[in-house]
Amino acid sequence: MPRLTNKLYVICHDYLRVAWLKFPQPLADLSANEQRYLQTFFAPHQALTATDLLVHRQRVTQAQPSLPQCAGRAMVHFDKAYRYRVAQLKQERRSSRPKSRTRQRNIQVRAVLKAPIDLHKLARALLQQLSIHEQRQRSSGVVVPGAPGDAAAGKSGLDGGAGSTQHRGHLGNG
Repeated sequence: MPRLTNKLYVICHDYLRVAWLKFPQPLADLSANEQRYLQTFFAPHQALTATDLLVHRQRVTQAQPSLPQCAGRAMVHFDKAYRYRVAQLKQERRSSRPKSRTRQRNIQVRAVLKAPIDLHKLARALLQQLSIHEQRQRSSGVVVPGAPGDAAAGKSGLDGGAGSTQHRGHLGNG
């Protein structure tokens, strides 16, 4: 990849942004580290002006001096993956006969990292899953330890009562 000028940096951001929003499959062909390099350096998940992009570039380069080189290598891999995926789609569209379903197929699952992680949204999802789990346990008659209505909650060892696994006093030497 040639030296990354400001103009080329903005073009790469736009290229990645389109892929990020409309055609993320080539991103899945990259390793997690390569995806992270591209996301950190080019910020395709953000709609930034050219001026803001250049400020972002300057900040991340100062914070991580090796990032431009890592992101440049990842960009080369992304470009190859993107071109391959586009050619693959064109080939599939040209093919008029349906694919044979007689052979067994291998299915591959790949991940596309979405940055940054929305911690508030993640916390809400985890709490919702916990609530669903507790409701299922209550409806099946399984008692959730420590839940309201659990008569054994005080005897579970969590509060230091009878049967507690907490150690009191000194350790060792009987």
